[in-house]
Order: sequence, then structure tokens, then C-alpha cells
Amino acid sequence: MLNIGHFWRCGQVNKYTLIILLLICVLSAQANAQTISGHTGTIAPGESIVISGSSFGSNGPNIVIFDDFSDESSGSPVDTIATVGDWYVVGGEIEAVTAKDGNMVCFLVNDQTASYPAYGNMRVEFDHTTEAFLSYDMILPGGENWPTGGGGPDALSSVNYKITWLYDGWYNGESTHGGTEGGSPSVTEVRGDNDNLVVPLSIGSYLPIASNDSPIGGWDTADRIYLSSFFQVGGARNRMAYYLVGGDPDLAGTNGYIWMQAMSDSLGQTTNDVTGRVFAPLDADDVDTFPRWNHWELPGLLDNSSGADDWPENGGQMLFDNIYLSTGDGAQARIELGDSSTYSACKNLDIFTVTSWAASSVTATARITDFGTGDTAYLFVVDADGNVSDGYEVTISGESESFSLSSAAVNDGVLSLSWTDDSATEWYVQAMINDTSSYSILATSNSVSFPVDTGTVDVKITSSSGPVAQGQASN
Repeated sequence: MLNIGHFWRCGQVNKYTLIILLLICVLSAQANAQTISGHTGTIAPGESIVISGSSFGSNGPNIVIFDDFSDESSGSPVDTIATVGDWYVVGGEIEAVTAKDGNMVCFLVNDQTASYPAYGNMRVEFDHTTEAFLSYDMILPGGENWPTGGGGPDALSSVNYKITWLYDGWYNGESTHGGTEGGSPSVTEVRGDNDNLVVPLSIGSYLPIASNDSPIGGWDTADRIYLSSFFQVGGARNRMAYYLVGGDPDLAGTNGYIWMQAMSDSLGQTTNDVTGRVFAPLDADDVDTFPRWNHWELPGLLDNSSGADDWPENGGQMLFDNIYLSTGDGAQARIELGDSSTYSACKNLDIFTVTSWAASSVTATARITDFGTGDTAYLFVVDADGNVSDGYEVTISGESESFSLSSAAVNDGVLSLSWTDDSATEWYVQAMINDTSSYSILATSNSVSFPVDTGTVDVKITSSSGPVAQGQASN
């Protein structure tokens, strides 16, 4: 190892020596960064690919669950068999619907007709961990309210909406926080009292990480993402991702770490991260020897403190898709497909499901949502330490080469579209006007017309078989 201090002591440093030393350091750092050199396999939904390169690291993700609901039938109840892994519980008003991008999307929150808080809930159980990476899409359909928040995401002052909940509790019939084995524990016993995290809580105009008891409640503004920075209504995809480290389980003054990311196609990407105490000290009556997690629920809780009578009037729907959870030392290691060669500039990211991970080769199954046949996209390898590779350019393949937009025109405030597609019977149509307002509709024929605001209209039509056609129209 080069000892810079030696040069200082000998009085031999000049500006040229320093430049050389700095170049050596830079080149050394670059040599240690992961690099994608190539891939084999077709970049298409459900296809297996092998990504080759260097410095990927030895720790890959332990994927607990991934579900894009592509095997579900529209209008039918969602079952416990996920795309990867299994749900432990699927309860309440959950059904698959054909919506965003033509995929089957889990209909998780539907309080439109409820006379009292009633919603669907999905829960997965897993081996205890203090490290987790989770991501999911949220879609607020066109014309729908934010659940219980009549009027949109900003009208949330009376809502207790725990979008997801990560906690320690019952696992394989045994309680880790008290209760009688085989009995029904209380909510407190199920969710613990020192390690539960709401990821995130919906409150007002922002989405903070929250907890009933964790010190995270005192993290102030560092623990949140503001809805105005990314969230789009009208059927747009809003992708959320979180990496959570609980800290040393003996709680000997150690901190945890939380990284959060949110994005949408029109508003782009926003990130935040914070270091601080995640777990609370153990209480005298805790059964667990240290805090940890082994349950994840979507949604965790939906409540409206303004009263049950307001629910039918203010009720709404929220759709979830591409639900992903990995745990362990390699929890945040992943393969993602983005729309920019620079990771931080991506407005759309699809996470693939890894099947094997080594320092120079990763095998994964492509899970593609926002890219169509012929699109240019970029692969990223994120290692277990969160380091992101440069984007590796690929072209998306698909099965429906004949899918194309035939015409797009706006006349007298009405958008008229037609397209050709010989492989599908349903299409998801999305129109963005002047990059601000959004319209969406599910079409059952290959032409559609609907009123739009004045301006330039960006059109995106997604076939239920996967490919995407795009175009533009204006008054």
C-alpha cells in the first residue's frame, strides 16, 4: 500500500506528485466498482438472463416474496401463491383487476362501499432479520380518491393509513412477543413494542417512516418523503423502495440506517436516507432477546378518525403491484432496469428477481412493467453495500411485434386513438397533458375517444400481452 505520509515526512511532495497520487487513488476506486460487461438471454417479461461483469460482491438477496399478479384472473380473489414465494395470509376485499400497464394488479384497498373500515390485507412471514429491502408500486386510479381522504393525497388530516407495516410477531404458530401459544394475541403482542415500523405512514402531505414505540418517531423531517415530490394520480405508477437496517441487536448505543426512494414517470425520482436509533430498548416483559422483524403487511392499517359515516362518501381505491421483499446481509443487492443510463435520473425502475449471485455473474428473471418492445433501457447491478453500477444499455424484446399506434389526434378537446394489436383484447390507455394532468382508461377495443384538457398530449397504450405503444398529439 502506498504510504503518502512517507512523502510528507521526507519533504518530497510537490503538486505533480500529489496529482499522480490522486490519479492512483481514483483509478483504484474505479477498479473496485462493479461493472457490467455483457448479458445472455432475452430482455423480455419472464425471461431468464445472465449478467456478466466484475466486483458484484458475494452477497445476493434472499428474496422472500415478489408478486406482480400476472397469473391472477381479473375479478377473481387473489390467492396466496405469489410470482415468487407465498403469502401467509390474503384476507379482506382483495381481488385482481386489469389495470395499470395491462397487468393484473392487486386490489388491496377498497373502502368505497364500506360502512366501517374494511379493506384487503396481505401478509408474508419470514425468518427473523434486522435487514430488509422492500419495494412496491402504488396506483391511484383515475377518478378515485386517496383511501378515506376524499379529494386526493393532500386531504389526509383525519386518516390513519399505515401503507405497509414491518414488525416482529407470530411465526409458524408461535408468538415472539408474549401471548398464549395457539391463542389469539393482541395487536400489541403481534406487532411487538420496540421493533415495529410503518413503511410509510400516510399523514398530510408527506409519507414518514413511523412507529408506535421506536425512537424513529423523533427523527423529525429526515424520515420522510413528500408526496408533492413524486406522487401522481390518475392511474400513474408510483414506485416506492426502502432499505432498512435495525442496528446491532444488543442495542449497545448503535444506530440503524434507513434509505428511501420514490418516483413517478412525470415527476422523477426523490431519495432520502437517515442514520439513527431504529429499535427501542427492550421492556422487562419482552419475550424476545432482541428486536428484529419477521412479518410484513400491506396495508398495515386503514382508519378514519372523522367517523365511520364518512367512509362511503370519501372512500377510494388504491392498487398495489410488483410487491418485493428481500432480507439478510445481501438484502439491498438487486438487478434493476431503468429508463436512463444514470441511476439517479431514472423515472421508472423495474426490479428483477435474482436466482443466483456471484462476484462476476448474476442470474435473474426479467420483471418488466414500463418498457415495451424495441425500447432502450439500462440494466443496473446494485451490490450488498448499495453501490450502483453504470447503466448497461439493452433493447427490450416482446412477443407482439405487430402492436403499434395507428393514429392520435385531438379535435375540439377530444382525444381519439386507434392502434393495431393481434395478440390482446384489453389495453390500458394513459394520456399525460403538458406533463401535469393525467387520464387513464381501460379499453376493450382498439380505438377510444375521451375528453382532455387543451395542450400537448403524450399517449401510452399498454397491451395486456406486455408491449407498449407510445405517441403524441396536440390541439
